[in-house]
Amino acid sequence: MSECCYITTNFPIDKSLGCIISVNASTSTESSKLGDCVIVGPTIGNLSMAGYVKDTYHVGCHGRASVQIPWIRKYDCDTDTVYFIFSGEGNSSVAGDVEGLASLNTVVVTDQISINASSTSGPALYSIMSQDNGYGLSYVGNPISFDTSIEGRLMFDGNRVGIPYSECYLQNFSVDFVPGQIPVATYSYVFAASNT
Repeated sequence: MSECCYITTNFPIDKSLGCIISVNASTSTESSKLGDCVIVGPTIGNLSMAGYVKDTYHVGCHGRASVQIPWIRKYDCDTDTVYFIFSGEGNSSVAGDVEGLASLNTVVVTDQISINASSTSGPALYSIMSQDNGYGLSYVGNPISFDTSIEGRLMFDGNRVGIPYSECYLQNFSVDFVPGQIPVATYSYVFAASNT
C-alpha cells in the first residue's frame, strides 16, 4: 500500500449497522524455528469495534454487562485451514441499570458488589452496583444484538466494516451505561486470515 492515511468518513462500513464509532483490526502469524527450518502456522486476526447502543443519553444509575466466549481453535496445516469450535456460552455478568437490554442466560450467583470509582472522571461521584454473575448472555441493543445460546448469532461478516473476512467469531463483549452519556457497546472478534 502506498497510502497510509485516509479520511474516516470514507471508511467502507455498512450503514445499516447503526453508529459504529471505532473499528480496529490486526493479524498475527504464528511461527517457530526448528533447526534451520521455520515452521509457519495459521494467521489469526482480531477485530474490535465499538458503537452506540442508542441515540439518547442514559438516565439512571450506572450499569454494565459483559461476556467472554471460549472458542477451541484447531489448525489443519495440510489445507491451511483454521477451525473455530464453539465450546460454550462463556462467563458473563450484568451489573446495575442496563435498561433491560442485556440479561444472563443462566444466573449462577446474585447480588455481588461492583464498585466504580475514579477521580479522573470528573466530579467526585462513584457507583456501587449489585452484580449478577452467570453463564451466557442475551443482548438486544444496538449496534449488533446476539444470544450466546445460538451459535450462529455469534458470527459476524467482517466485510460489513471493511475487513475482507466473512467469518468473524465473537470472543468478548461489554456494554457500559454511564449516567449522562450515550451508552457504548464494545465487541471483540477473532477470525482466520489467509497466509497468502
